[in-house]
Amino acid sequence: MEGVFAPKDNMALIYLIMRLDAAHQESQNKSQAVRDVKAAQRDAGSWLGGAPTYGLRAEKEIHGKLAVYRLCHEDDEAKNLREIWATIKVHMDEPIKPGKKHPGSLSGICADMNERGVPTRGRRKGKERADSQWATRTLKGILMNPAIAGMSYETIYKVKEDGTRTKTVEGYRINRDDEGRPIMICEPIIPPSEWYELQDWLAGRGRGQGLSRGTSVLASLKNTDKEAVLTCECTRPMTSLNAATTDPKVKPVYRCTRAPGAAAEDEHEGGNAIMLKHLDEHVARRIFALIRAAEDDPEVLPVIAEATRTFARSMESPEAAAERTKLVAERADATRALTELYDDFDANVYSGRMGRDRFLAKKAKIESRLDAAEVRLGDLREPEDVVLPLSEWLPADPDIDPVGEESWWYGADLNARRSFVSLFVRRIVITKAESRWGHSRTAAYDVEPRVKLDWVRRSDDGDDASEDGAE
Repeated sequence: MEGVFAPKDNMALIYLIMRLDAAHQESQNKSQAVRDVKAAQRDAGSWLGGAPTYGLRAEKEIHGKLAVYRLCHEDDEAKNLREIWATIKVHMDEPIKPGKKHPGSLSGICADMNERGVPTRGRRKGKERADSQWATRTLKGILMNPAIAGMSYETIYKVKEDGTRTKTVEGYRINRDDEGRPIMICEPIIPPSEWYELQDWLAGRGRGQGLSRGTSVLASLKNTDKEAVLTCECTRPMTSLNAATTDPKVKPVYRCTRAPGAAAEDEHEGGNAIMLKHLDEHVARRIFALIRAAEDDPEVLPVIAEATRTFARSMESPEAAAERTKLVAERADATRALTELYDDFDANVYSGRMGRDRFLAKKAKIESRLDAAEVRLGDLREPEDVVLPLSEWLPADPDIDPVGEESWWYGADLNARRSFVSLFVRRIVITKAESRWGHSRTAAYDVEPRVKLDWVRRSDDGDDASEDGAE
């Protein structure tokens, strides 16, 4: 672009070098000027994150000679996001019914919006994407963005093995003040406390951890820690197979969700499955035996107490439930802030004596937030007059089978059974059968040797109540 020069013409070469140096200096001056403007905008609280996510827009304000961009709600889009979150909350605990669209799933919400003609941002403003439709991946990316909760953030991109940064978004890091609180950049569309609840729901939708299937009691059932209740010995969740079949020749089973292929080190070879009907009945009998032993076995009382607390929380007032949700979100946010602070410390961000002093000061402030949330959560007592409806669950006659045709369990619907199990059981681990058939060909099918059952226990009581301690 600078023309040509004859070979051995040193003056032409010198002129070329001078022009290139002048262009380089001009580029450097522009770069420095841009950095200075960006720094001034950042100090003024301007939005510098590129095109705002769905639900928000950047409005330009002139402060003297400085252009500052403020994030504001795009009213129609913000309203749509609130409706999406409201839909998820209403249906998040409803099981999937085979062959029917689940109204609270991401795919179900996208299908509904496409049917109703709810426009994407591309359809509203773009020419190249004027025919775009709602997709699950796009919606999930929008809901994961901290900006919809009003929080400032930095985007984390995936990095290749050679250190090259890709354009694929891996997650977001929330920007925080000295106390570890999120720095707010706009009014939230979804309140931060509810946004954290939304993230827990989105995080629980990995492989084998989707919405609970509506044909079995244990498949994809979650405990209070949002973890799968039914897992294989390899720690992967187990799912149901043929649970809704009416063919007497087909036996419904729970099976490990590990993908076919070579097993990792210390994992079982081949698949791991267990008969669905037998496992459901075994778990139910163990729970009823636990309830009947409560009066005579003091070691069972912590399990009954935690089940009562969980049941009472489902009965508490909306005001108390809302405060509990906010405090849980505050505790989760403080924990996340503390983790990020330690990550920075490990990366030598706080190297040197002054850096260490700043680290300790921030650490003390974040731990103070965490302790305050824990204390307030402890003060939120469950209603004292709420008791478990044991008389409704257990037959009045002790000789009646608690899972037989005359029992509550036999007549309860799927949701009632799932709620009942989740009150008492924290985790069920299924080990692989020693033989292909899971039992001796001449003996009755027995699941007990393969089942390790952990009971619920209050999180601040130490270790979980397992079958070794509670039984």
